[in-house]
Amino acid sequence: LVQKFSELEVTVGFLMQIDKLVQLLESPIFVHLRLQLLDVESPHHAPLLKSCYGLLMLLPQSDAFRSLNDRLTTVCNLRDNLGIPPTYTSRTSSPRLGAMPRRQ
Repeated sequence: LVQKFSELEVTVGFLMQIDKLVQLLESPIFVHLRLQLLDVESPHHAPLLKSCYGLLMLLPQSDAFRSLNDRLTTVCNLRDNLGIPPTYTSRTSSPRLGAMPRRQ
């Protein structure tokens, strides 16, 4: 989704729609989705986190930006407090966002 967004022309209308999307994600109807951000063992965790960060990178500094940034900061703080280290892929030396360490 974010990759598709990056291919579009960024207009004021587009940014307003992204802003509304973030506001919608903060509404009660999406509480289940926000709670999925806490499930670090889910196979959907990393793609969900990456998508949220992608939306954050598209937004200009606004109330929606701050709201999403605060949400993602909370999720990352949780991972740090739980002591969940990032894992490293064999192709790169950088950690995979949201990945769990592999058990051997």
